[in-house]
Amino acid sequence: MQEVERDRDATGAESMGQTGTATITGRVELEARIERICEVAKRRILGRATVHFLARFLGLQNRRPNLTVPVVILLWLYCLGTSIASVVRADLKYFDGTRFGVVFVAAFSVGIVSQLYDSFFAATARHLLTNAEDDAAIAAIEAWIARFMSLRWQLPLPLFSCGLALLYIDLIQRYRGASFTISAYLVAFVATFYVWHGVYCAIFIPTVAKMIAGHRMRMFWLAPADTTWIRSLSYVFNALCLFEAVVFSMCFIGIYSVRPWEAAPIAIASLVWLIVGLCTILYGFMFPQYYLYRAIATEKARQRESLQELVEAYRARIPELKEDERNQFSQLLDLTSRIAVARETAIDTKAAGSFVTSLVLPIASFLAGHFKVFDAYGRRLSGQ
Repeated sequence: MQEVERDRDATGAESMGQTGTATITGRVELEARIERICEVAKRRILGRATVHFLARFLGLQNRRPNLTVPVVILLWLYCLGTSIASVVRADLKYFDGTRFGVVFVAAFSVGIVSQLYDSFFAATARHLLTNAEDDAAIAAIEAWIARFMSLRWQLPLPLFSCGLALLYIDLIQRYRGASFTISAYLVAFVATFYVWHGVYCAIFIPTVAKMIAGHRMRMFWLAPADTTWIRSLSYVFNALCLFEAVVFSMCFIGIYSVRPWEAAPIAIASLVWLIVGLCTILYGFMFPQYYLYRAIATEKARQRESLQELVEAYRARIPELKEDERNQFSQLLDLTSRIAVARETAIDTKAAGSFVTSLVLPIASFLAGHFKVFDAYGRRLSGQ
């Protein structure tokens, strides 16, 4: 078996990439580049940057900042909104469920984006860069990361969504007869910005799969779908889908607390929100998995081709083969069959279950709202 492996490595060197990362660029230099990228990302990805700077300002770097900083944001933003509102309305209640819910979603989004960075971004960037087969792949990965961190890409979607959120508040005031102070607009703006920055991350990050599919990456030759960085990347996409599902579900609770079925424009807005949520979740799962499938299938074809060359070399002289060569020939045929039946997708049972859960959560929240499960809560908020 070892001789078969040596023959395969010698004949298939080109398909496996003769020049690994270590010969393209020094290992130390690559590690330094990775550390530099991760450090810059910590200050450039808005959700993570918010946690990073507030943790430094408040001295919370060593006190689980991904938890403590969002709590600080929750309390500060809620108190600020309440203080501003109390200036306008003397009869204002100090605890407002809607304001607390909106602020909670904002703090939750900041914490999740920061946690996703700490848990996945640095490790994923390291996996991708160290498993790139050539300089072109490394350059493409670095260009993708730079684009992801660019404010030109990060700001448009959150700011556009903030405009829509303010318009939605105006619809509620116009058709539900509610009265909002400037604090409601302030809190809604901040919350919507961070929620949709999280959505931006969930939309942009899957595009890394398309970029990877167009370049040479190291994979486990016998079963490319079981490569460590492939499985890690697939897990990141599943986590992003769950994040989207939880955020959209929270938003549905807020939407239906104002009883949108009593006003057609608000009801239509809530239905549009469901469609947007489901489309985002479907995209976040199907788009990257499709390109991972393409990358895996391409690698499988490449490995089968290199093995086939060895098989043909033996087959051409079958009558002359000695006993040990016949054994090697048999082993080659076995390896070819194993590669042929290896799965070509990164979707496993766990990923499929996570995807179904991501779809069920927003749909369940929408149906609960549609059947007036949140009606009692909405009546209390409106004072009826």
